[in-house]
Amino acid sequence: MIAKRRIIPAYRVVEQATGRGYLEDYINDILSIINDDIQTSVENDGKKNYSITEIQTQFDIPGMDNKRAQMHVYYHILRALEKSKYIPNLRIMEKNSHQKVFIYVRWFTEDIIKAEQHMNKYIQKHMMR
Repeated sequence: MIAKRRIIPAYRVVEQATGRGYLEDYINDILSIINDDIQTSVENDGKKNYSITEIQTQFDIPGMDNKRAQMHVYYHILRALEKSKYIPNLRIMEKNSHQKVFIYVRWFTEDIIKAEQHMNKYIQKHMMR
């Protein structure tokens, strides 16, 4: 009996080439760390409206060099945070071929901060001395 050969479906090749499962694991792990840092910031310092998290720079994803993997991971982290209505900013610092990456996550928009400043000035204006 001759065994029939099957061609690998294209979606499987794409999943392999893009490191899909690996990417999701990295992204979910990093988002969990960011979430913990946000909670710690809120609980420990109610005056602060942001958190800072150092995130990893090395990724081992089959079919991708590290630079491409970084692009995918950082993109999806930023998108996930924006979808959750946070204001994320990425800072990449390179020194002597050593890289550090930080993500700053704010939860108050500039409009909210300005509105609170306006309220405070308004109250001060109407206080009796």
